[in-house]
Amino acid sequence: MTPFLNADGLRLVQQLFARTRASNRILIVRRAGDATRIVLDDAAQLTALGVEAFDYTVASDDGFETFLAKVALADDQLAYVGSANMTVFARHSMDLGLLVEARPARVVANVLRAVVKVSTPLRL
Repeated sequence: MTPFLNADGLRLVQQLFARTRASNRILIVRRAGDATRIVLDDAAQLTALGVEAFDYTVASDDGFETFLAKVALADDQLAYVGSANMTVFARHSMDLGLLVEARPARVVANVLRAVVKVSTPLRL
């Protein structure tokens, strides 16, 4: 789950998906900015990796609700939650993240399942 994604970041995301043994591979981005376009431009590669993509852009009274947290979920037992965007610029900024296990990871997994339920699937 990342709101900010550029082509370099997508290549890193693809490498992570290629290395995982996870049966469910989900990428959540948002419509604002270039993230959705970048995902759709590389739909063939993501499909080949078995990735499902979702757009989490939910309308609100003052525009749209968004997210700033970045999450990488290994399973219901291990998750990373942080602030680093999946962009080339993030490699040169100071960001913070936490690796959580067991019950906290299950809480993160539940939040991500809820986000997917209110997100729009991207047709890859």
